[in-house]
Amino acid sequence: MFYILCSIFFVLCSLFYVLYSLFYVLYSLFYILSSLLKIKSKNQQFKITKCQYLQISHPF
Repeated sequence: MFYILCSIFFVLCSLFYVLYSLFYVLYSLFYILSSLLKIKSKNQQFKITKCQYLQISHPF
């Protein structure tokens, strides 16, 4: 009985680990995509004027 419980616990832990790793991979991909989009948006802002771009990037 104890062996069965341990095996179930191990399976649950492994499933949790797999789900966590998948979530981490998806999060990293999302982060990379968002950073790329930010770079693109900065380029679009730069197209407006250099002065406005400087104001946007350095509001202070």
